[in-house]
Amino acid sequence: MADEVAQARKAVAAGDVDEALVLLWKALEPARLAHDQARLREIADVAAAIPDGEGVDLIAATGAAPPSAHEWVRPPKQAPAKAHSFTPLLWVVVGLLVLAVVGAQVYRSVPHLTFPDIRVRQASPAPAQTALRENGLYLVPLANFPQVELADVAPGVVTATGRVETTPPLALGPTTFDAATGQFVAEEILRRMVEAYEVEGGTDALLVGVTSLPMRDDAGPATVARSEDGQFVVISTSALGSDSRQRSDPLRRLLLGEIRRAGLNAP
Repeated sequence: MADEVAQARKAVAAGDVDEALVLLWKALEPARLAHDQARLREIADVAAAIPDGEGVDLIAATGAAPPSAHEWVRPPKQAPAKAHSFTPLLWVVVGLLVLAVVGAQVYRSVPHLTFPDIRVRQASPAPAQTALRENGLYLVPLANFPQVELADVAPGVVTATGRVETTPPLALGPTTFDAATGQFVAEEILRRMVEAYEVEGGTDALLVGVTSLPMRDDAGPATVARSEDGQFVVISTSALGSDSRQRSDPLRRLLLGEIRRAGLNAP
């Protein structure tokens, strides 16, 4: 326990938010059981330094008062990219625009063809609950999973569904983490997704949440878990590799398998 908070502090400094969250959640339960208020405050202080409010649930779980305004120092936000510098997400958008232009030319020459639809929502926090009214596959980045990675994998599955939309990131609360095993609980993640998204009646939609954090179900470590109705799915890429290029193909295959299982077909 003595090393986890220090390691989490280093992970925050290195920008590895997922690693920092896992380490802090692991340190939390022993500190709570020991009623170690100093340790809980230390965990809260590190959680407060995590950007974009990712550590809010952790701070609440410690029961420690949040740092006062003069001592809460967040890491400086990254300076905006220069106008000529292209981020990976921007490359994806540019590529999609090129595909759209080419597709429009083909459509005019062959009017009977239909084209798949890929949408990427801005990476802003998800609202309390979102109603989904359009058919298709919804990819939900869980915790700090890179939204751009889901946008990159979307073209590889869109032909199977006709429409893919990546949603804003969905934060995972303290109930989703099992301190005893150091893993996140699939059933609790699915419950969190059901609370955040409502599929309106008659809508043929499949929601797949993706996280890089280790996950377990009742049987033990798990890569995929599903709700009883099969409409909500969570995938952990923890066993697929730490490099996004390495896990891209396995993730695409898992998504295609869930699309087939759900019977979600392109129009």
